[in-house]
Amino acid sequence: ISTIKYILTLDADTNLSLGSINELLGVALHPLNKPQVFGGRVTEGYAIFQPLMRTELSGAYKTHFSRLISGVGGTDIYESAAFDRYQSIFDTGVFCGKGLFSVDLFDSLVSTKLPDGWILSHDILEGSILRACFVSDITLTDSTPKNTISYCTRLHRWIRGDFQNLRFLKGDTVDGLSKFKILENVLRHLTPVFAVICAVLGGFLTADTQTGFLLIVFSFSYLIVPCFLSVMTILFSGKPFALRRFFSQASTAIYQTVARTFYEICVSCHMAVITADAAVRAIWRMKFSGEKLLEWVTAVESDSMDRDSVFYYIRKCIVSAVTGALMFFLSPVYPAKLLGLAYFIFPVFAYFSSKPLGSSGHDIYTTTFSPEDKKFLLSHAREMWGYFVDNVNKKSNYLPPDNIQLSPAELVAYRSSPTNIGFYLISVLAAKDLGFIGTDEMLARLENSFATVESLEKYNGHLYNWYDIKTLSVLGNGYISTVDSGNFITILIALRQGLMELKENERASRLIGVCDKLIEECDFSALYNPRRNLFTLGIDAQSGKPDNIYYDLFMSEARLTGYY
Repeated sequence: ISTIKYILTLDADTNLSLGSINELLGVALHPLNKPQVFGGRVTEGYAIFQPLMRTELSGAYKTHFSRLISGVGGTDIYESAAFDRYQSIFDTGVFCGKGLFSVDLFDSLVSTKLPDGWILSHDILEGSILRACFVSDITLTDSTPKNTISYCTRLHRWIRGDFQNLRFLKGDTVDGLSKFKILENVLRHLTPVFAVICAVLGGFLTADTQTGFLLIVFSFSYLIVPCFLSVMTILFSGKPFALRRFFSQASTAIYQTVARTFYEICVSCHMAVITADAAVRAIWRMKFSGEKLLEWVTAVESDSMDRDSVFYYIRKCIVSAVTGALMFFLSPVYPAKLLGLAYFIFPVFAYFSSKPLGSSGHDIYTTTFSPEDKKFLLSHAREMWGYFVDNVNKKSNYLPPDNIQLSPAELVAYRSSPTNIGFYLISVLAAKDLGFIGTDEMLARLENSFATVESLEKYNGHLYNWYDIKTLSVLGNGYISTVDSGNFITILIALRQGLMELKENERASRLIGVCDKLIEECDFSALYNPRRNLFTLGIDAQSGKPDNIYYDLFMSEARLTGYY
């Protein structure tokens, strides 16, 4: 343990992206980032490295609330830390607790400066002393609270921690910029408090509707102005982008922005109560009692403690409901009445927003198709299957043509590749499962196609990249594609598993044997470079030499081959 140079701190729900640790370590070891210590702090370079944090995709779709605050996944749950702004302007970021830090410098600089039993929000202090670097091109993900109550419970802890850090505005534990960060956190937490006070007083102290409206708009300008600017930016970025729709539960950028702003206004009264309570508790414990300074409830524990009852939410948000009722019934101006109505119904809104997305309650939203929907989808699938019905026959030697041309003249491209052949074979199985064909037709089609495949010229068990399916001759000089061969073999594995359901059928059993034979004969060793640990693009059959081009990206067309 004494030889460890760096520690990566993560929460239990944090997920690492591929290669993120190596990339973070690479940033830490870069000569330009070597930390320089002066006056008990890192003043040049960096000793702590903060990656970009996003919300885990599955966590973003657990409930209506998590979807609202996370958007398509990872919208701005850590926005308040303002990593990028500080890094861009001041060349140093904000540490949020998940990152890589130097063990030696942490032990020599941080451990000796921060008092025990006092620090609740330690991240910003550690990042200030060790000088945090925001690494924007390395992303980690974690979960998000599932409902308003657990979200506010976590926020309550954050607020108490930020108020307890006010003691570091004195002394030289952190530098001037870090003191500004601490103060900015506190002022940002207090913004909803002053906004609600201004809006409520404006609703009662004026009888003029226009004046009341302007006061409310002014009170929430910290939400409305950024929302307006964001919407304008989206609109002026181009109509197709602004109005983009998704075939999923993801929402358009405009909807996310407006909905989040509306939610922030509705929850502002409850947030003001949370902030005031946290601030008073923190100050009281710091100045007088000295107890429970490290009181901590994790988001997971908070989620597990919450009750699925609308009355529980009303009790938790009772101040918002009472304030809203008073504004709605007693305020003389309609804008204040409308705001009061939003405050009044917020507990009910918070309750229903905590419900899981989808009737099954799974992480990802599920859709139940009506009989009409199923009929519609199956009709399109049948039309797709019709391509093979029309074009895979004796004339094509029972192999699928690459494509058909309808204009300016109808032509069939009588050539095919391993990928084309493989997807046709698995489509035959799918057509049987969907009820388009019977078992006998499926077996007959597979038998005819496999008879042709077995007769084709091969290279170390690999099909060539292109064949003339009328003459069954190899097109061109002969080339073996890593991707096409990988596609064909992995599809054979899937087809074999499907045929196992009919293994008692003698014809199906023979086809399983053919699949096994083709899989075993296919040797991928010539397509793989063990020294570089990568697949090559392919092999020229004439020279027998592999290409000097390699698939060096994880997200590439060779990924399926790699799994095999």
